[in-house]
Amino acid sequence: MKTKPFLANNLSKLKACSHAFWGRRGGQSKDSKGRPDDLNMGFLHAEDTREVLANRDQVMAGLTSPKSILVTPKQIHSSIVHIVTELWDNLAAPDGDAVVTNKPGLAMGILTADCGPLLFCDPVNKVVGATHAGWRGAEAGIAQKTVEAMESLGAERSAILVALGPCIAQASYEVGPEFPTAFVEKDPNNGDLFVPSIKENHWMFDLKEFIRRDLERLKLGSIEIMVEDTCADDHSFFSHRYNTLNKLPEFGRQLSVICLNENFS
Repeated sequence: MKTKPFLANNLSKLKACSHAFWGRRGGQSKDSKGRPDDLNMGFLHAEDTREVLANRDQVMAGLTSPKSILVTPKQIHSSIVHIVTELWDNLAAPDGDAVVTNKPGLAMGILTADCGPLLFCDPVNKVVGATHAGWRGAEAGIAQKTVEAMESLGAERSAILVALGPCIAQASYEVGPEFPTAFVEKDPNNGDLFVPSIKENHWMFDLKEFIRRDLERLKLGSIEIMVEDTCADDHSFFSHRYNTLNKLPEFGRQLSVICLNENFS
């Protein structure tokens, strides 16, 4: 089964780069419900390595021409950004949650299962980046540090376009009574990121809006926030929250990827 990725409107208009926010359908793995076509991209279990590599090769083959080589970090919910100048072994990748490059042959990728996937492109100065933005990384400034790393390669903020791909939405993101405190103490304006849950002393957190505000402060050229909710659509997406709520084993990760196109005009 072949599947199409989710695409951002602002990045799709660019000749300088190709991008994709892949979902969970169309691969060679079986999921926790026995569905045979899962497109798992994460090395969560050693026995899945062969299938994951095949899934990655499958989607990368159709992303660009000539084919770019995928680079992903070992994600740890940090604010660590790597400037990538050459291929590394994805099975032994360095710790970090964002990768940037100005090399056309390298495709920057990150994995998610509810956290926010951010794809960046400066089409003028030919720099791209991919960022894994969970609430910890977003709070620690991972987006700003990604932009700063891109600037070190010649990017300009006013020329950078960014898209936040499918991630968990507020309607699905319940948090405990202690969670809002740190956000409100850091910025009282963050109070409206939380609305009461039906569960007493619990709140629904708006991760998409938190990331959007963080991006707005960077004064970039274009910001797009995609509407899909990974937790609300387990047919289309991997979701750590969905699996936890439904007492299912951890299974997969979806890939978001961006790369510079060669010889574009």
